[in-house]
Amino acid sequence: MTVVFENSIEKTFQFDNKDGYYFDLQETGVTRVEFYILENNSYRVVEEVEFFGTYDDSQMPEEPDSDGDGIPDSEDEYPDDPTNTPPPETSEDLQEVKNLEVSSTDERVDLSWKNPGKYFDKAVIYRRNLGGTTAFNINPFSPMKVHAAEEYKPIFETNGTEFSDLSIEPENEYQYKVTTMYGGMESNGVTVQTKVPKPPLVDTSDMEMPFGVGDLIKSGNGLLALIGGFVLLALSFIFVPKVIAAIRGANTENASNSVPGDGRAERIGKQPKVTDRQMNLAVNGRQTREGRQPRIRDRQIKGG
Repeated sequence: MTVVFENSIEKTFQFDNKDGYYFDLQETGVTRVEFYILENNSYRVVEEVEFFGTYDDSQMPEEPDSDGDGIPDSEDEYPDDPTNTPPPETSEDLQEVKNLEVSSTDERVDLSWKNPGKYFDKAVIYRRNLGGTTAFNINPFSPMKVHAAEEYKPIFETNGTEFSDLSIEPENEYQYKVTTMYGGMESNGVTVQTKVPKPPLVDTSDMEMPFGVGDLIKSGNGLLALIGGFVLLALSFIFVPKVIAAIRGANTENASNSVPGDGRAERIGKQPKVTDRQMNLAVNGRQTREGRQPRIRDRQIKGG
C-alpha cells in the first residue's frame, strides 16, 4: 500500500498476511493512519504518519474471526461460539442430548443419541427396571419370575453417542435416562422406554443352511423343553392310578397274612383242607378195609 505524505513524499508499506499486519484509517477525512502489528490478539502501534489524498486498501488483511460470526476476535466475547451463548451457570442451563433412540432384542438393548455441540464433557446412562414376568409355563422346571420396579441406577459414562446394554432379561421392561455433564454439573436428562421381547423357542441365530446334525439336535431340545411339561402331565394320568392301586394291594395282602408276635409280621402259608379219610389215616395208621358181606337173596330164604 502506498501513502502520500504532506510533503508529497510517497512511502510504500508491504503487508504480509502471515505476520498479521493491519492498516486502519481512524476517521473518514482525517489524515492520520496507524500501522499495527498483531501480537497475541492485541494490536501495537508501530508507526503513525500524516498523509493526504487517497489510498488503496485492496491488500489490507482482514482481522481474524475464528467462529465466523462477523465479529473480530478482538471484539468477540465468545470467539469460539458463533451464537455467542454464555456458558451455563446452573444444571438447568445445560443442553440435553438430542435424537435419543432405542432398539431391543431378546439379548441386548441399543441406545443412540446426538451430543450437544458445546459446553459438554460426557454423557451418563441410567437404567431402571420397570418389572415383568416370564411367560406362563406348566413345566415345573421353568418357574415364574417376578421383578419389582427399581430406581434409576447409573450403568455407563461416555463422550460418544452409542451404548449397548447386554445385562438385560427377556420379557422385562426397562427405562433409560441419558444426562449430560459439564463443569461438574449434570442435566435433568432425556428418557426412553423399551420392552425386551420373548426369546424364540428355537435359537436359529447361529444356524447355517442347510441344517446339520448339531442344529437338528439343538432345535429338538428346544421343542422338548416346550412340550416336556405336557408329556409329564399326560404320563402322570396314565401311571399314577396304577401305582396307587399296586401299593394299596400290597398293603392289604401284608395286613391279612400277618399275626402278632415278637413285633415282626410272620407270613403263614395257606393250609390245605383235611378230609375225614385223611384224619382216619392219621389216627389208625392205615385204613382197615371191611369184609364183604354175603348177599342174601330173598328167594333163598323163601326156599328154605
